Amino acid sequence: MNSKTLISVLACLSVGVSAGPCKPVTSQATQVTSTTGELSTSIDLATTVSASDAASTTELSSKTTEETNTEIATTTTAVDTTSEAPTTTTEEATTTTIGAAQCPTPSACNNLGFDWAYYSNPNQNTDTTYSSFVPESFKQDNPLYVGTTRQIGGLFQPSNGATTGPIYGSTQNFPLDYFALNHHGYLYSCDAGTYKFDIPYANDALYLWVGDKAYGQWSSGNAAAKALYNQPDHIAGSAHFEIDLPAGVYIPIRFVYGQAQYGGGFYFTVTAPNGQVLVGNDVTASPYIIIIVGAGPSGLLLALLLAQKNIPSVVLESWPHLDTRLRATQYGVPATRVFRRAGILDGIRKASIAKFPSICWRRVSDHEKLISLDLSLVEDDPDRMTILPLGEIIQILYQHCVEKGQGLIDVKFNHEVTNVGQDDKSAYVDVNIKDEGKKEKVRLTADYIVGCDGASSAVRRSLFGRDWPGHTLPYRFVVQNVYYDGFQKHNWDGGNYMVDNDHWGLIARRGKGGLWRVTYGDPVRGLTDEEYLARRPAHMKAMLPGHPDPDQYRIEQTNLYNIHNRCVESFKVGRIILAGDAAHVCNPMGGYGCMTAVLDVGGLADCFIGYYHGLADEDILDKYAKVRRDIFVKYVDPRSIKNLNRVATSDPQTVLETDKFFGILKDLQKDKRDMKAFLLKVSSIEYDFTKHYKSN
Repeated sequence: MNSKTLISVLACLSVGVSAGPCKPVTSQATQVTSTTGELSTSIDLATTVSASDAASTTELSSKTTEETNTEIATTTTAVDTTSEAPTTTTEEATTTTIGAAQCPTPSACNNLGFDWAYYSNPNQNTDTTYSSFVPESFKQDNPLYVGTTRQIGGLFQPSNGATTGPIYGSTQNFPLDYFALNHHGYLYSCDAGTYKFDIPYANDALYLWVGDKAYGQWSSGNAAAKALYNQPDHIAGSAHFEIDLPAGVYIPIRFVYGQAQYGGGFYFTVTAPNGQVLVGNDVTASPYIIIIVGAGPSGLLLALLLAQKNIPSVVLESWPHLDTRLRATQYGVPATRVFRRAGILDGIRKASIAKFPSICWRRVSDHEKLISLDLSLVEDDPDRMTILPLGEIIQILYQHCVEKGQGLIDVKFNHEVTNVGQDDKSAYVDVNIKDEGKKEKVRLTADYIVGCDGASSAVRRSLFGRDWPGHTLPYRFVVQNVYYDGFQKHNWDGGNYMVDNDHWGLIARRGKGGLWRVTYGDPVRGLTDEEYLARRPAHMKAMLPGHPDPDQYRIEQTNLYNIHNRCVESFKVGRIILAGDAAHVCNPMGGYGCMTAVLDVGGLADCFIGYYHGLADEDILDKYAKVRRDIFVKYVDPRSIKNLNRVATSDPQTVLETDKFFGILKDLQKDKRDMKAFLLKVSSIEYDFTKHYKSN
């Protein structure tokens, strides 16, 4: 099954099939038009379906579990029949499907496939072709077996003289004469158009119901389509049915297959308006469209952007909680635009400081301001720079994923990815699950895997080992949150790049209540963290205004890092894609690290959206990999190095005259309009992938 088909099944033109208590709720009456041959009918979708309807819709005289598990192993289903029928799925036991039990959208059912039930029924088989087949008779019978399958139809014929065999990958063998299969599920239409149901082969009988009749009213007399074996001519039955659906509706579907003697089978397909086959006997869907590894800013932002366009994802995080380490705090105009698009910008603005009027470069030796950027020129512009510690942005992203993800985002903590792999149809991750003292190893499959798991990316290492071109810079980065009233007393700017060969860094206001972030690079290598922290008072005394002693300021949190400039050889290997720090890292001077990651996932989201909604070919994902890597290599990497060298290796006494960037700022300061345009301009590190959509 190709990628585009998979997205159709799972999110856009979705066969969102509910197992057990997982039922969508439909409250809006919608008229849809259907045609069977030359007949035209109107189907009313006003029926309301809730979790309490779960048992009756299967008509299996069975009860359903009321548990709302958020983790469902594919070796079981959520059906507990009164006849104690065994259960199965078509997936191997090593594959686990994860999803919420209630169904606001198809993906919340996890697209488990169709519920199906096996019945042994020799009584109605009065001949070898099941000519007296009455499907509604099974409403009163208990099944001998129930399961869930993503693969529909096929041939059910004994081999090697056997009279039994498996169905839909079951571990149990069944008699393959005189039986029936009852299937039911839901079709979810993201796009409006004509959906086609085809039964090109039925041996012996297949009945189809679509719409409200698929619930409890189904009978041989009101089937939308039926395909019956022609005994006199020995020709298998066939049928075709079409239905026009508006976008965004659920519609139930049911089909019952009857087999008489000598083995048989059927073929059944559902085709979307764009021609993609959503389900069939040779179409099997991965449980997720996209698995995102890493619940950091890149992973959560990507999941949120995809969910806005009805593309579901699961986010796997190895930690038991969100990342709260001290990292980025300021994000340029390009990142602001992506934050707005994701719907999180208002939340960031509310949590941020009210104003951030200027950024300057200061000489450490005398704290003289060398040059500054007047950000007050754009303080009312909606695209202005964003200021907030990254840990708080991650919290906002996670809150939006939970509250506004519409059931399309499933974030799983304590899920450590150890390996990735792929074949021509899907990709997978091997995961160690550690939760409440329990350990489990599972393999999860998807259409695509996106590694957003940071600089220590397990996804990248699985692809490339420890080979990561680039270099580690000769500094130990020390980052701390500081409360010190001297910043306000000395009237320091919101952001202060400190220029010095020994005590370079950045001091910036980062939060309400007088919170500042002090970051510096220690040029000594090879010390322990304790030894680096023992050197901190000297750095702080040199850099902070008033040259304070440790008892004059308060440090609340500290993190130490090695800093690198590196870029992987390829952002995409088949169905496995890298973004953000998993693909590249740079030193933090100038704020290029997180901003570039934000632009990566914004662009990747556009590529997935374009491809899965038929607006672009699959090679747009290759375009992402090439363009975003080229941007890092050509612009981000060299600029971040220049930003670092400007404060760490330049001569503080002459840098104002020798640095080309400072020369540009001097010219811009002559005209406020020019400076404002400079502060808001589209950056060369941005790229609009929607220009590769077919409609453009």
